[in-house]
Amino acid sequence: MIYQVEYAGHTVRYALRWMDTRLYFGRYMRQAPGENWDVRASDDWLDYIRPMLPENAAPDAVEFRSLIGLTCHPLLRWDCCLFHAAAFLWQGRAWLVTGPSGVGKTTQFRNWQRLFPGEVQMICGDIPVLEGRDDGSVWVHPSPWNGKEHMGDRSLSAPLGGIVRLEQKDENVTYPLPVCDAIPVLFRQFMVRPENEKDILALSRLVEQILQYAPVWFFENRGDDASTALLRETLKGGRHDTL
Repeated sequence: MIYQVEYAGHTVRYALRWMDTRLYFGRYMRQAPGENWDVRASDDWLDYIRPMLPENAAPDAVEFRSLIGLTCHPLLRWDCCLFHAAAFLWQGRAWLVTGPSGVGKTTQFRNWQRLFPGEVQMICGDIPVLEGRDDGSVWVHPSPWNGKEHMGDRSLSAPLGGIVRLEQKDENVTYPLPVCDAIPVLFRQFMVRPENEKDILALSRLVEQILQYAPVWFFENRGDDASTALLRETLKGGRHDTL
């Protein structure tokens, strides 16, 4: 049976191997007409993904995880791609906090909610969609991959405000990244393995558009209240210094 999901207004169709996989997509996924599909997880791809998950992971959980990278290939046709970050809405813009799992992306969001109530809403807690538009803007959209906390709102989309590369350290320091340093940061966080020249060119075009549209910061942080206050000031376009 064929199912489909809309990302940034574009439809991707899936040929699922296990029916229960659709449950992980929740309300994002619905049955599709016809038999044509864009994405199907091969045996080789499932074997590649399986060691990244717990040994007792169910086959449908493995398939759901495997579909992240595979979904990126049709999305690149529309200058979109999945990006590893927590994406939240603040002052009409989407802000991305990215970095390896466990560095405190969710902690920063929860601190912000507590310290500045009502200011922020989570768009997607783990892997949002980035979309490059013809007018030069970059937009951020939700996806079904919203993290183990299932934080996100599929009704929220917004233009990109900026990207923060997070790292745990013993002090709180934030500074803007020059383009030469921001480029590898962005490429590493996209959830795709380009398969051909067309994919590489599409991804490069999206990275270039992001760098022209929004700032990128590096943020060393302790995960405390002071770090979140500094993050908020940084995103205002204010100081880049040490607390």
